Amino acid sequence: MLHGIREQWQDTWLDEVAVPLERDGLTVSERGRVTWVRPPLRSQSQDLSGLRDPSGILAELQRISRDLAGDPTGAKQLIEATAKTVLLERGLTNDENAKVPILVKQAQKALASIAPGPGGTDAVQKPLSYREGRLAVEQGLPVGGFSAGPGMKAGLAALAHLYGNAADRPDRPTVSGAGVLTVGLQTPWRTVSDPAVTPSCDTDARNESARSPVAVIMHFTLHDGIRIDYNDQGEGPLAVYAHGALLSRKAEDELGMLNWEAVETLPERRFVRYDARAHGASTGRPDPEDYRFERFAADLVELLDHLGGTRPVTGMGASLGCATVLHAAVNAPALFDRFVLVIPPTAWETRAAQADNYRMAAGLVAEHGVGAFTAAAAAAPIPPSLSGLPYPPRELGVHAELLPALFQGLAASDLPPREKLGELTQPTLILALADDPSHPRSTAEQLADLLPGAELHVSSDSAGVRAWGDRVARFLA
Repeated sequence: MLHGIREQWQDTWLDEVAVPLERDGLTVSERGRVTWVRPPLRSQSQDLSGLRDPSGILAELQRISRDLAGDPTGAKQLIEATAKTVLLERGLTNDENAKVPILVKQAQKALASIAPGPGGTDAVQKPLSYREGRLAVEQGLPVGGFSAGPGMKAGLAALAHLYGNAADRPDRPTVSGAGVLTVGLQTPWRTVSDPAVTPSCDTDARNESARSPVAVIMHFTLHDGIRIDYNDQGEGPLAVYAHGALLSRKAEDELGMLNWEAVETLPERRFVRYDARAHGASTGRPDPEDYRFERFAADLVELLDHLGGTRPVTGMGASLGCATVLHAAVNAPALFDRFVLVIPPTAWETRAAQADNYRMAAGLVAEHGVGAFTAAAAAAPIPPSLSGLPYPPRELGVHAELLPALFQGLAASDLPPREKLGELTQPTLILALADDPSHPRSTAEQLADLLPGAELHVSSDSAGVRAWGDRVARFLA
């Protein structure tokens, strides 16, 4: 049809095609695109979970995206259909009576062959079948350079988020025109926001009981206008994790220091990770005062207030995130029930030398650009404990234009006074490296002495580091 329009065929051929289509509720645009004028209604008795054809799943996704709140049962069934189709095309068996979250997890593992490729794109590492590849494209996954683009309105994660654990709950969150696609981030499928159709999550309309077992990317705006992006998944007591400086959720996942799968699959646990201001998908501004430890701590407290739920919560952080949690805790100790402190930064006596390094880095970037800093970082010796990891990270997780301000803010920061930390009585897990001068063992050991409920583990090789995720999960269980 499109070829005929382009070639400007004569006679009445277009009418002969268009009129029957219009009778069936379809229309043909000037460019030859066929779309529904009157989408067919689905019989509520029709079970969509039996769909196995990618085109059929896509058609139902498109239909249901026009009224997500009107067919929650269909949303659940489409999640089930998608997961079972993936398992079928990968040659795996599935239990027809398995619950949807279990099927989703199995499908995620089956698609472990889909991983981030060069430059942050998604590439297929193993051959996919025609049907499987078509389903991946139709769900928004770039395959072979092609992507579904902004036209897709509902992916697996958005539907899972909508229905939570019960499809017919009246208190599930309302999302209009959801634009969350499921592709492959830290778990084999990544949830990414489509700016053209992403719902605003700057609202308190979410209900605590309607959390999804699948991570959903959300955001909210701090009082000073900075937007914070975060992942929110699971139900139950809340644990919040803050990453290190120069990193982000994505950069930390690529680094592989913390495998979050063991934590994410804990039953009855809500888990949130976020990008700090100026990092990852969050925004920032070129003011050094914005990047002092105290400012990051205030952001964390504001995020916790936004997230709602029961109190106290578990505070977790690495490096800068560790400092963030501790500053928040000394100001509001009743807010936290326990801590996970990963690679604590330089502090007190060792902080002055690190502050000088930050100031030199700020000058280097200001004078010679970000490339000069990344080249210097790449040439620095790698601690033996990190030698088995992709360290340093392939790319910075911070906005390049904000690097000088970030460095200056970090240079003016330190951990809270020792006497204040000694007043914290919460159980604490401290994970440290044996040989990283930027995150000295001495800081971790001092924190272990200061915090009455602390348990310290020091790793001297990458095998020990890779076990940290399981260790954290056992501590939280």
